[in-house]
Amino acid sequence: MAHTSELSTRIDRDKLHTLSRDRAAELGHLLLEPLRVATPEEYLAGVAVVFAAMAHRYGQGPEELYNYGLKILTAPTPHHVKGNALIDSLRDFADLKVRNDPFI
Repeated sequence: MAHTSELSTRIDRDKLHTLSRDRAAELGHLLLEPLRVATPEEYLAGVAVVFAAMAHRYGQGPEELYNYGLKILTAPTPHHVKGNALIDSLRDFADLKVRNDPFI
């Protein structure tokens, strides 16, 4: 059973689900930038803890937030037919960081 918190009652789900992919990607970059110096293990641990904390406080369980993020990363939408450089670079940064690529 999902934990309902005060934060979950303050989140406007309509605003959350209409947030632009560009803005979501921009915010993702801002969150990940300080982790640039972390090891891959530290990077994943930090991301996992933040995700778990947000899912817990959101009160809907991690699956809903994960599916929301996955939709932003991958799902084509009628109003988003162009490529999305911010999403692509976010995906590339995460991939390179987890593989410990020295070129980032």
